[in-house]
Formats: sequence, C-alpha cells, structure tokens
Amino acid sequence: MSADGSRIKVIGHAGMGIGNIYPLNSIESINKSIALGVDGVEIDVQMAKDGILVAYHHEKLEDATSCEGRIYEINISSLENINYKYPIYTEYKLATLKEVLQSIPNVNNYIISFDCKNFNPNKTPEYINTFNTSLHSLIKEFDLKSNSIIEFKHAGLIEHYRMLDSTQSIFAYTDFDIALEFIESYNLQGFVSDLNKITPEQIIWANENNIEVALFNARTNSRNIQAVELKANYIQTDRVNHLLRVLDRK
Repeated sequence: MSADGSRIKVIGHAGMGIGNIYPLNSIESINKSIALGVDGVEIDVQMAKDGILVAYHHEKLEDATSCEGRIYEINISSLENINYKYPIYTEYKLATLKEVLQSIPNVNNYIISFDCKNFNPNKTPEYINTFNTSLHSLIKEFDLKSNSIIEFKHAGLIEHYRMLDSTQSIFAYTDFDIALEFIESYNLQGFVSDLNKITPEQIIWANENNIEVALFNARTNSRNIQAVELKANYIQTDRVNHLLRVLDRK
C-alpha cells in the first residue's frame, strides 16, 4: 500500500523498461506490459519539427535507432519506417504517439503517464503552444482526461497547459523542494522523483497534503523492493514481472 493507504499503481517504464527485449516506447513494449497486468504505462513524448508527437526516450536518434539527429530538427516524413537498433535482427519501429495509443486495446482503461521530453533548447511561445495543443488534442481524442498524467520539467510548459486545461493531472518532474514550488504555483496534482532522492517522510508529508508521488529508476529487482518500501503512489518500473510478483498481482 502507498503512504495514503491506496493501492500502489504499477506503471511500465516506456512499456517493459530498460534492458528488455523490446525497445523503449515501441508498440511491442507498451502492449507487452499491458498484457502482463500493469495499471498503466509511462510513454516518453517528443515533438518532430512539424508538430507531430513521437514516442521516443533519448535526445539523439542514433542512441537507439538507425537514424541520426534530434527529433525536434526533423519532419515526421523523415522519421517514418525507422528501425530501432536493439535488439539486433529485429524490425521494431519508431512510432508516433498516436500510433502507440491506437495500438493499446481499451486504452482509457489504463493510466497513461506522458513524460514530456522537451529537448528543444528554443522553447518559444510557438513551440510551447504547438506541443501542448498537440498533446491536449490526443488526450481528448482518446478520452484520456480522467486516466492520464502529464509530466513536465519546465514552468513555461506547465503554465501554458494550465490555460488549456485547469484540471488535467500534471506532475512536476523534479526534485522535492522545487516540485513543491511548482505544485503551489500551478495547482499540480503530484510530482515524479528518482527513488534515490526522496525519503519515506517526504512521501508521507506529500500524501497528507493531497500530493501524489511517482517514482522512477526502479531498474532492478532490489530497486523495485526499495520503491515498494517507500510507499509511493506510482512506481515506474523497468522490471514489470518482478514488481507484479512482489505486490502479489501475478
């Protein structure tokens, strides 16, 4: 149980997580974790040069795919049919966010946490507006308002999204003290923290003040157990099967 007595939510990190046989954020990885019985998935979100949202984790395409460059520098037409490099001898492809959401059966039955990877250094008003309105449109299209979380690092993106939707669940992706400032300033619902940078007392305090806590960096079995002992509301795990067993859900 989490610190507030609610059921801990198991969230697959980019699907099945780092080090799995499926690439992060691939359609196959997302749907494998859903099939195993997670409560939801975290999906990394970036924006191509022409405003299309893409599910991808790294800043550079060459880190994980057969292409080079940064997504924000490239139009979506040049990102089509790009394969992931790992695991080798496979044909898992880079997917748009819409394609990933379309692939999930009964998608609005699951928690979808959008980790906004805004690597573009030029966060102009136009960029912020295009990114946020694109994400807002997809949330509306797939009826995800009540079961989605948006993870933001940047105040400008948070402030703008709050003008689009005053009640959407938004989490600050930052350390505890800064997160509390964002939560107070923008009426956020929670924050996302590295499990090694937060204490049980901070999580208890947050829950007592109606602030939810999501943890990431649960990359090993021992870190899954550490996350459970911290009693956060959400655990974004890279070891889905193990965490489900620890919580007696398999």
